[in-house]
Amino acid sequence: MRKILSLGRRGTFWSAAVVLALCLWASGAPSVLYPVYAADWDLPAVVTTSVFGAYPLALLLVLLFFGGVSDAIGRPSAWPPPSTSPRRSWGCSASRPSR
Repeated sequence: MRKILSLGRRGTFWSAAVVLALCLWASGAPSVLYPVYAADWDLPAVVTTSVFGAYPLALLLVLLFFGGVSDAIGRPSAWPPPSTSPRRSWGCSASRPSR
């Protein structure tokens, strides 16, 4: 019989904290596409960087305030609303007039 590796409560917490920190670090890293976006949308580089830099902060706020929703109402009920968000953003990007 195989033994199942268990990290315990403390190990689970720290592994989740490290994964979250790495994801936030990666999402806040400057992209080589920022200058392309700034030129395409006629925005100063500072505005483009600020918009993309706000993402990690928004993510933390959403997790802080809405992280327990699935525990309260159940995962099947909590999944549909956030899953429509990427589709809406793709639709906005696709409908944006090009030059």
